[in-house]
Amino acid sequence: MGKAAVFDVDGVIVNSEPFHLKAWFRVLSHLGIPLDREEFYNSFVGLTSEQIFIRLLSRAGGKFKEELKRVEYWVKLRVDYFIEELSAGVSELAGGVNDKEAVLEGKIITPGLKRFIGALKERGYRIGAASSGEERAVRYTIEVLGLSGLFETVITLKDVERPKPDPEPYIKALSSLGVKDASSSVGFEDSPSGVRSVKNAGMRCVALTTTTNKGRLNECGADIIISDFLSENARRVVNFLENSKT
Repeated sequence: MGKAAVFDVDGVIVNSEPFHLKAWFRVLSHLGIPLDREEFYNSFVGLTSEQIFIRLLSRAGGKFKEELKRVEYWVKLRVDYFIEELSAGVSELAGGVNDKEAVLEGKIITPGLKRFIGALKERGYRIGAASSGEERAVRYTIEVLGLSGLFETVITLKDVERPKPDPEPYIKALSSLGVKDASSSVGFEDSPSGVRSVKNAGMRCVALTTTTNKGRLNECGADIIISDFLSENARRVVNFLENSKT
């Protein structure tokens, strides 16, 4: 039956939200729609780009009625801008450096990630990723940061009919990994919709406080809450996994 550890991407394995926010500022500037940083983190983290665009355009009123028909175009442009911003960020931090991953860990890659995943693999966990992000953005993020070798499967928005908070992304990830026992598996998330997706899939949930405060994550049903994957937190998670089952 096996067991799996499935990671969300943005805000969990990487601190990519600042680059997403820059991309949102750029694309919305074409439309003249303001976006507050606090609102972004409080209301939009965990939603799909299409969901965010529909909310913003609908809220802005009738003058954007035609733009609601062009959401696909705006989503593509936002992804283009995100890739540009992340690429620039990686180049600025690690351009010309041989050990790029060592430089990026703690700056973009969540501290302790690779060692923690190694510890999970040693304990028999199959490793996957499940994101509600667009495939092009998710795969570019994983590849440009040198993380492709960590994951046996990567589920993105294109692979599901119902994104988070529906459990489908995590159910698809478990299926792709050949794991049937959700209760022995664990999902890692940073947003309320992500936590609900994990729990609705019947998995245990570890939540990170990278984009959402501890109180909200608790309210959504996270089983354990950490800030990163460094030694102390890694031990807490491993102990939790070894001594619990949903």
